[in-house]
Amino acid sequence: GVSWTKVESLSSEVEHYAMDFVNADTGVIVGQKGYREWVVLNTVDGGATWNEEVVAQENVTMLDVFFADDSTVFMAGRSGYVFRSQDAGFTWEEVARLESAGFTYLINWSLHFEDSKRGWMASALPGKELIYIHRTVDGGENWTREIRSTLVGTNIDINHILFDESGTGWSCGSRNPSGAAQGAYVLKRVPVVLPEAFCKDT
Repeated sequence: GVSWTKVESLSSEVEHYAMDFVNADTGVIVGQKGYREWVVLNTVDGGATWNEEVVAQENVTMLDVFFADDSTVFMAGRSGYVFRSQDAGFTWEEVARLESAGFTYLINWSLHFEDSKRGWMASALPGKELIYIHRTVDGGENWTREIRSTLVGTNIDINHILFDESGTGWSCGSRNPSGAAQGAYVLKRVPVVLPEAFCKDT
């Protein structure tokens, strides 16, 4: 990261929210175009050219994208949507919609996958003071809630989630409390090593 080269000027009509590359050539960008369209761009030549797909879907925006392996990519965003591609981002299928009690769909801010089956999602509930972390073990089709936490603030974002080499998970975000300056927070998921049980010889 010491020096940088501009490889492509992308459309100024699109807000580009997130990107991920699986190698030096293959990558995906997600974003929004206007109020009723979200955009997926993919490249196979290191960003020299981009293929753009525009999807007309009101109140839906993809906010993050993550390569789980060489061909499996996940993206997620507003209205609880989770999409999966098994051809490096060229075609997509909806695999899940995350919701809270009362059938209110979450904003899925960030993804992290260990492989094509196991992954985590950081989400927030619009208009409430709740943040969530969910886990999947079947490629995003089903999600189990690991964390539901209350933070005081009118606008809650949980912008990023990742796991380091030790297995410790990190997630960070921001909040805008009523009548106060904007604050920030960091969540840390410490791996638990369970004791090994031994039965006595009968």
